Amino acid sequence: MALDASDRAVVDELLALQHSLGLEATRLSGRACRELVPALAPGIRGGAAVPGDHQVDNRRLVTALVTALARTGTAMVTGRATEVTRGPRDRPTGSVWTTAR
Repeated sequence: MALDASDRAVVDELLALQHSLGLEATRLSGRACRELVPALAPGIRGGAAVPGDHQVDNRRLVTALVTALARTGTAMVTGRATEVTRGPRDRPTGSVWTTAR
């Protein structure tokens, strides 16, 4: 979505990148954007439709992973890594965990 000229420049860059990769991307007018998403502000000047662009909702992904682990009886360690050690070939080999807050 573009609100002003600088936003439109970013949309143009996105379109150019998508086209350079051989992907479909279409410039949209402000009106076309609002037809697709009626809740958009009237000040939207334009945007791009990129049908091949996909995103992952991280919250849903984590929920699905936790569910899958529970179904298989796999133990899950929660917390956060405070240190990662390196082993042969500079690969991470372990970490120190603290309790999640």
